[in-house]
Amino acid sequence: NIFPNPAEAIIFVEAEALSCKKADIRIYDMEGKLMFQAKDQSATGKRLKIDVQRLAAGQYSLEVLLDKEIIRGSFAKMKS
Repeated sequence: NIFPNPAEAIIFVEAEALSCKKADIRIYDMEGKLMFQAKDQSATGKRLKIDVQRLAAGQYSLEVLLDKEIIRGSFAKMKS
């Protein structure tokens, strides 16, 4: 679950699999170009907070890589 969608500055990824795990985050534009990457991000409970305010307005796909699982989704970024 990714919210808010569309987003202005911050998105949250909520998933059972995030509990007490470190996650790597990758955000791609619609052409598949890597736009943002962060390693070893900690979730708070089952929720991961991601700052997207530096991204241009548009559509993006998101991958959250855990030990043995990948969470995928998409979101829209509005102008800030």
